[in-house]
Amino acid sequence: MKEDIHDLLPIMLRPKDVSEALGVSVDYARRLFHSPGFHSITIGKRRVISQKSFLTWLEGMRVHNGI
Repeated sequence: MKEDIHDLLPIMLRPKDVSEALGVSVDYARRLFHSPGFHSITIGKRRVISQKSFLTWLEGMRVHNGI
């Protein structure tokens, strides 16, 4: 049975989660969290992005890059 992407990702993603999902360094993922269009939020001292916002951003990147 194929797992749904929603089941594989946590509801709120940290830079480490984004790093693993995209196959990039944690440092690069941290930079994404501060870039325009990447709708992350700060909770306490932690920067996170919702699963929904991350997947929307990822879809936008796919469309933007013509994939």
